[in-house]
Amino acid sequence: SKQSIKSRQKGFDKTLLISVILIIIFGTVMDYSASFIVASDRFGDGYYFIKRHLLYAFIGFIAMMFFANFHYKRLKKFVTL
Repeated sequence: SKQSIKSRQKGFDKTLLISVILIIIFGTVMDYSASFIVASDRFGDGYYFIKRHLLYAFIGFIAMMFFANFHYKRLKKFVTL
């Protein structure tokens, strides 16, 4: 039942969340460090790759939060055997 599913759910894993955020920050710094000159030369905008990186990181983060709160048993109605 829905009540028993909700009662078994626990909070999110803070260690995992902090790890993901730190990896995103580290990746952004490395992306900036490695691509500023190339982006300036090719696109006239040294932050071209950083903007793309942060956009995709944001989309991925939102997807992660959605699926972290999505109960897999809802997918049962889409299964055909």
